[in-house]
Amino acid sequence: MCRRIKKTWTQTKGTTLVELMVAFVLTAILMTAAIAVISPAVRVFNRVVGTSRAQSVTDIILEEVSQELESAERIMTIGSSHIDYADKNGQGVSMMLGAEGAVDDGQDLSGMLVLYYGGDDIQWYLPEKTYMGFKMTELTFQQIDDKNLIEVTVKIKNNRSGISYERTKIVQCYKVGNGGIPID
Repeated sequence: MCRRIKKTWTQTKGTTLVELMVAFVLTAILMTAAIAVISPAVRVFNRVVGTSRAQSVTDIILEEVSQELESAERIMTIGSSHIDYADKNGQGVSMMLGAEGAVDDGQDLSGMLVLYYGGDDIQWYLPEKTYMGFKMTELTFQQIDDKNLIEVTVKIKNNRSGISYERTKIVQCYKVGNGGIPID
């Protein structure tokens, strides 16, 4: 009995072409099934990560805007896309979305939060790394019911991934009395 098994075993010299083709077809079917299962999961993961980054970027922008406005001595004008105020040192500041083509020291400021101190000189803007590939498409300011409350809305978009995100925050200007904000 052992000789017969040994003889049969030693007489087979390898796999046949049919066996190889069956193995390749089965492997291809398994790989296709794996890709079909994994691909949507990867898309969902990328969407969640992109949305999370967008939320982080808008949080950072709104936090900077809030800190500036909460400590403002007075609000001079509120336009739909800009706000002019006096900072805690009494210096005039204009806060707005960087215009297309705006440049400071070689840095493209379009789609960025920009503060102009005392005129047209750009003094401060959030660094490009802060935006994580996103650009602001809209920054709006609106006074709420003749009070010292300002509604700030930020819209951002990542052109590569196509993810857009919008966030609104109500900011109270502590040092400005009710009704003390003229509207542009």
